[in-house]
Amino acid sequence: WLLVAPIIGVATGLVTTGITVVILKELWPPVLACFVRHPWVIVPVMVSAFAAAGLIMQFLTPDPNEHSTEEVIRSYHEHGGRIDVRPFLPKLAAAILSVGFGGSAALEGPSIYAGGAIGSWLFEHLRRFHLSDRERRIMLICGAAAGMSAVFRAPLTGIVFALEMPYRDDLAHEALVPSLIASVVAFVTLSSFVGAAPLFKFSGSGSFTRPDLYWSALLGLLAGLVAMAFVIVFRRARVFFVASPLPHWFKLAVGGLLTGICGLLFLKLYPGHLTPLGPNYEAADAILNQHRASAELVTFGALKLAATLFTLASGGVSAMFVPLFLTGGCLGAAFGQSIV
Repeated sequence: WLLVAPIIGVATGLVTTGITVVILKELWPPVLACFVRHPWVIVPVMVSAFAAAGLIMQFLTPDPNEHSTEEVIRSYHEHGGRIDVRPFLPKLAAAILSVGFGGSAALEGPSIYAGGAIGSWLFEHLRRFHLSDRERRIMLICGAAAGMSAVFRAPLTGIVFALEMPYRDDLAHEALVPSLIASVVAFVTLSSFVGAAPLFKFSGSGSFTRPDLYWSALLGLLAGLVAMAFVIVFRRARVFFVASPLPHWFKLAVGGLLTGICGLLFLKLYPGHLTPLGPNYEAADAILNQHRASAELVTFGALKLAATLFTLASGGVSAMFVPLFLTGGCLGAAFGQSIV
């Protein structure tokens, strides 16, 4: 593992760096600027990009509904850690189109998938050393953890993922050390190219009083209810889209249309650079460290959830951690302002 884990970490770090540079530095900034200056282009651009992603998934992958974090988890639990790497590049291209042109998702989906696929691919090339299927699953976890730690620039995040992923058996303790090595190496690899600055910057006091705990408990209850409602609606919408006989590219085009309407509506209500579209890393500072009216925060959170629902339920290639993180931040900020 002292040899294998660093190889997985370097490879995953390089791929994640490529995804990060393409989306966050080359693609999304000019797209966001165009959306802010000309909101009327949002819908046609997103419909076109989502349709293109749908065509890629429909014709260049064996199952257009299997991708990102879900594929890695399913591979771990149901396929012994085996991932078909033949559609590796098409799936990354579809993810770039989904996220880089305004889909309400972020980079953790393609990064975790890339790491898991790299771990599974490397196992096939080391099979001659009589590795077991159990070791294939460990390599899958290593890669997924490395992708998670690199994209969030936080090695411990990858370790938590490695511990959470195998929730059905006791493999976690065996994967912990290899995942730690791969995560740190992936983080260092990405940081060598784009820097090690934290992805999210928080400011505020570290002290609290007893009433703060009571208010926090109430906020947690509200956030839990919102999350529960979102999960129920998302699962039903996902089942509906998967079962629909319509071509995959058309389903994604519909998702792009509905997602674009969410962004257009918000910009019409609150003109500015904040929009519930795209990877939205820049929105974290605007929401958490800048004062905004409670109505704007609640509206952003609601439209962010709706945009995430339309993006991912229709088949968009990514994951929903950052959108839910931002929605929770909006809810917390609005809640805090209302009780002060």
